[in-house]
Amino acid sequence: MKRIFRSLIVFTLLVNSVNLFAQKVPAFFGSAAETNWFVSQAGKNVAVTAPVSIAGIKEYTIGNNGDGSGDWGRAIDSSWYGISVVKAIDTLGNNPYTNASALNGKIALVYRGGGITFHQKALYAQQAGAVACVIVNNIPGGPIGMSSTGTPNPSIPVIMISQADGNAINAQLSAGQTVTMNISLWKTNVNNDLALVNNGLSLFHATMIPQNQLTRNTSAPAYNYIPAAYVANFGNNTQTGVKLVSTLSFTPTNGQSNLIRKDSSVTLASFPTLDSIICPLAGEFNLPNTASTGIYQVDFTVKQNETDNLLNNNSGSTTLTVTDSIFSKGKYDLVKGEPIVGSGYAFGSASDMSWGPLYYIANGGYAARRVQFTVSAGSTSPTLDALGTCEIYLMKWTDGSNSQPKDSVIETGELNMIGVATRSFTAADSNFKIYSANFINVDGSSRPFARLDSNSWYWVCVSLPTGFYLGVDGSSNYYVREYARTKVTPNTPFYEFFAPITNMNQNNFGNDPSVVVSMNPFDAIYVDSARFAQQKKGLVPAIPLHISKSIPVTTSTETLKPIYSKLSTYPNPATNFIKVDFDLLESAEKVNVRLVDGFGRPVIKDVLTNTKSGTYTFNTEKLPSGNYYVIINNGTGVAVRPVVIMK
Repeated sequence: MKRIFRSLIVFTLLVNSVNLFAQKVPAFFGSAAETNWFVSQAGKNVAVTAPVSIAGIKEYTIGNNGDGSGDWGRAIDSSWYGISVVKAIDTLGNNPYTNASALNGKIALVYRGGGITFHQKALYAQQAGAVACVIVNNIPGGPIGMSSTGTPNPSIPVIMISQADGNAINAQLSAGQTVTMNISLWKTNVNNDLALVNNGLSLFHATMIPQNQLTRNTSAPAYNYIPAAYVANFGNNTQTGVKLVSTLSFTPTNGQSNLIRKDSSVTLASFPTLDSIICPLAGEFNLPNTASTGIYQVDFTVKQNETDNLLNNNSGSTTLTVTDSIFSKGKYDLVKGEPIVGSGYAFGSASDMSWGPLYYIANGGYAARRVQFTVSAGSTSPTLDALGTCEIYLMKWTDGSNSQPKDSVIETGELNMIGVATRSFTAADSNFKIYSANFINVDGSSRPFARLDSNSWYWVCVSLPTGFYLGVDGSSNYYVREYARTKVTPNTPFYEFFAPITNMNQNNFGNDPSVVVSMNPFDAIYVDSARFAQQKKGLVPAIPLHISKSIPVTTSTETLKPIYSKLSTYPNPATNFIKVDFDLLESAEKVNVRLVDGFGRPVIKDVLTNTKSGTYTFNTEKLPSGNYYVIINNGTGVAVRPVVIMK
């Protein structure tokens, strides 16, 4: 695992011939010595070059990505072209590989699993003379982050690819076919090769959106799709007549696919090898209303006048699954009913953090029911008992409220907590298991859920203490959508940030004291190779939001069971202190008391032991004016009281 180190249905076929925009970014970045600024960060490729049936650039993770955080193995600091792939025997690496002579000078293909560390698998490959070790994930989904503390450090690249890609390679090898791969800094070593950059496609607002949000209000900008992609010239020659073609289709559940529209970017006359990357796009379009669940899919193809020598990296697709009740920014396994988690991230500095995705609600009245998430204690413990209680806050964000500018950035007074969920952990709870917690409202009513408003943004943030990692999907990248949106309407840009993060160490966000929330794990609205490479790591919190399938009626018999017979806070507004008088219905071994600020940060926290009633005093003398929340959590339930500090 790596850590963040901040410097942290009625369809109409439409063919659109109006090409709105093709953005070409600078050829140089960083120092003048760099001939191609994309090479050093995002331009590293892992590709199958033969046979043609499985050829193309592959999604991957690597033990040494060059960021200096937990790196092990060799970075892609050179290029290996057309290297044969040989399956190691035994393929799990229980013992030194018995086909060492066949592996010498080749790329070793091994499988994850068997209780064998990544380090051991890679070390055996190196001992056999392999130039690289490619590990195949043993579960569906993309490749995951790999950590290692073993010694000695392998001196070859250690790469993971997805189960699907690995099985495809293995099938060819089993059939007696020769499989070759490139592991390269930039070029694919052919004359003509345009490619869609790995993780370089513009995504939808989320990978999953409930159908009840797409039945009307289709003009909601957050749900629009933006056909854009990062296109690279990986070949040796200048390419001409370059354009990006995209098609949008919808396949209803248990139905047939319907083509909705086809779009094309403007044509770029010349794309030399010196230029690093272009981002062609064809505008911004509303999704049509949908009366059923199903899948929207955008298929991308990059075309040029020349005959491309490596066609398998010219096409790609992104999807939006229309569900009955689930929002998810990261990938989600509908069969298992849980998010796909590829890695875990935390602040490199010792500080608590609150982090999570932004979701847009077009149609209000629905209830925020529950949230799924996963956490890890890292290498310090295989269990989560040290975490104790974890809270998840549901914050409504109104950009431009409280006399703040409407600038797509969360600022003081723009957030309002409307719901909280809690999960208590014991020694029986293991790292990276998927957990679920139900939301309750914080308005003092007896509703056991938080009601959502129309045309509103909501931040779902998990609050974690230092030393704990939050699960991310490890592959999704919203940076392309974020960048493309700013170019659709450049005079009045709307920055659609996807995963705000905040912590108690103000220095993580630079010298500006007003910047409390970083709108992305790595703040940037401009395309450059470093930012794109950081987002390529898949820093999308795996936190799906489940809402009700229908609007709860006001006469619902659902009621919230309180955990207290008495709970009062005073004075309110407060200046130097806040007192909390409480009387719980039952005595608790541990009672967590927290004062959370308007950014979802626990600014004061304490644990009371063997407690049923009493008075607790928060010292607020050094806290700034603003909205705060007193939270009492006894491990089985939670109670919230909003308070104001006024200086």
